[in-house]
Amino acid sequence: MQDVQVSVAAEVARNYFLLRGVQKRIAVSEQTLANLAQTQQLTETRYELGAGSALDVNSSRARLKAIEADIPLLRSAETAARYRLAVLLGLQPGRLDAWLAPQEVPPIARPLPLGDTRELLRNRPDVRAAERRLASATARVGVATADLFPRISIRGFAGFLAGDFSGLVSGNNEAWSVAPSISWAAFDMGSVRARLHAAEAGADGAAVQYEKAVLAALEDAENALHDYARRQERLRIVVEQAAAAREAERLAQAGYREGAQDFLTLLDAQRTQLAADDALADAEAAVNIAAVAVYKALGGAGVTQAPGLAAAELGQATRR
Repeated sequence: MQDVQVSVAAEVARNYFLLRGVQKRIAVSEQTLANLAQTQQLTETRYELGAGSALDVNSSRARLKAIEADIPLLRSAETAARYRLAVLLGLQPGRLDAWLAPQEVPPIARPLPLGDTRELLRNRPDVRAAERRLASATARVGVATADLFPRISIRGFAGFLAGDFSGLVSGNNEAWSVAPSISWAAFDMGSVRARLHAAEAGADGAAVQYEKAVLAALEDAENALHDYARRQERLRIVVEQAAAAREAERLAQAGYREGAQDFLTLLDAQRTQLAADDALADAEAAVNIAAVAVYKALGGAGVTQAPGLAAAELGQATRR
């Protein structure tokens, strides 16, 4: 039952962050569309005054329509995420629409409530089940299963789930400079098997299954932490890329208005800006989704209290 609860909670959180990411991408596209509409008007005006060309006018219109054509697909993804959240909460599709209107995820940059990291993996349902089977099978042999679990520690797991990453590259945001990692000492199953050598074959098999469950849990946690660290690293880079792209577009726009830049330079700058802002929205959502994967790999520790999940919002919706 706990395994199902963790899976559902993680899936709700994952779809929530997917939804917010898609909504931000829609906002980026709509803002870009508004900017391109202004550029289109300027291009047509210059053409009418003899300062532009038909190529500029049609290139601007084609770019405008390309962005406009992407928005229906993004809205389709948004609807699918909203409906999926409703179904995961046992509601009819569409029941959460009023509470899932576009909004920014509250920015949070503080350590998360993970508790005792040494016990996190032991809280995983699969590890607990394997441990109880081993304890039952070896009750007559006297193996203390708690002593078999490897000692682990998790470092650098702080300062994420931020909805606004504008301060990500600032000097006072030190939490982002520390990548999470897990360290553990290998556990000695050889001596355990020696003690079980004269016992039932079922006891020896339970020990093997316990070892397998623990190693699988460690692998899952290692992968989740590594992926989160790499997503975090990518986000830092994308933040800088988006800032540079916005400045380049501003300069190209000013140069085009003054006649110092041709239209193709402006068009390229606008294309680059859209791609960078879209990548930023995707990277922000990916970091939060990776954080959900970490919580799930750690047995769901604190997943229902994790900041940024809008628990109050979803709870209010389900009561209605």
